[in-house]
Amino acid sequence: MSAVAYEPNEKIQEEKRKPLNAEVIPFYLSKLDDIAKENNGHLALKRLTWADLFFTAMNGYMSFIAKQDLTANHENLKQVVENVHSIASIKEWVEKRPKTDA
Repeated sequence: MSAVAYEPNEKIQEEKRKPLNAEVIPFYLSKLDDIAKENNGHLALKRLTWADLFFTAMNGYMSFIAKQDLTANHENLKQVVENVHSIASIKEWVEKRPKTDA
């Protein structure tokens, strides 16, 4: 995703983005969504782990560079993000953190 997002030549970036959006992203998100489904809205052990925190933290940035909401069509991954954001201290930070474009 980074190689595509930071490609300086827009024409090349557009060509690289096609297989990324059509094959790579759906392949991995589908697998992660299945894992989250099996783990009741978590990525491992059916409870909150660092995997949930890492995915949630990276989701915004990855969606930004992919130019799409990565969890839009993956209800179980949305649940992972919601589970993390429902933690009081994390919810509080998300509400007051500095706003950025990314």
